[in-house]
Amino acid sequence: MTLSVDEIMDAADAAMPKMKPRTAEELEAFAPSLTGVLATPNRAAVFFANLGHESKDLTDFDEDLHYRKKRLAKVWPSRFANDPAKAARCAMNPVELANSVYCDRLGNGPYESGDGYRFRGSGPTMLTGRANFREAGQAIGVDLEGNPDLAREDLVVGLKVARWFYDIRGVFEAADEGNWKKATRRVNGGLIGHDDRVRRIRRVLAVLNEKDPASDDGAIPTLTRVLREGVRGLDVADMQKVLDLVPDGVFGPKTRAAVQIFQQAQNLKADGIVGAVTRGVFARLGKLF
Repeated sequence: MTLSVDEIMDAADAAMPKMKPRTAEELEAFAPSLTGVLATPNRAAVFFANLGHESKDLTDFDEDLHYRKKRLAKVWPSRFANDPAKAARCAMNPVELANSVYCDRLGNGPYESGDGYRFRGSGPTMLTGRANFREAGQAIGVDLEGNPDLAREDLVVGLKVARWFYDIRGVFEAADEGNWKKATRRVNGGLIGHDDRVRRIRRVLAVLNEKDPASDDGAIPTLTRVLREGVRGLDVADMQKVLDLVPDGVFGPKTRAAVQIFQQAQNLKADGIVGAVTRGVFARLGKLF
């Protein structure tokens, strides 16, 4: 299976609704080089969902290092919790902060070298560290170590880095498995922002799988779990928002009743269970979760 350029752009639009028109044009021009890599809905969903989260819908390619003093102690406790003077120097000072926290690691030189700020998080993948800039540059044929600003200023360069990064870090492998947590860990190193990444993934899958000719009666294939009374989770809360209910994440009697009312209005079997067919109808009405 291979996604078309139109499908790739549909995926990008679903994952990154705040993407600027100029950026969308650049992405569309680059999209043909992604067709072989983003061969499935899962891959396209994971790719654009994570890029969207990391770069605020491809609008910000420069790591935000404006931290207040208290926040520094929470984000880097080993560096700042017991050193208030250092925290004061780095607070709301991106250059000082980057040079302090990224020095002597990730291939960077000492504090005095300025490598920490020069090779701060950059591009849609937030590529960080001299060693990673060097490796990525060699992989895509661009001297990023000598010209690190290219990763922050050139969208095509950033997308090439992302394509390479997701391949070597096993992100696409996690996408093929449908393992969203594994994908987030491969991108982020942890689970920071995981809920937002999954919401974006679900939006893409709803759009792409609705168009899949292999789908029975136009329903979304079962890439997400069936929701029924008794289950809990973020997906339940998202559905409750769509149904104008209190999003407590608990599928109880009130949620079941609301689902049944929706199903009756759409001439579906009113069993109060949200499976592939009901999800498909929600998606066609633009109600994604």
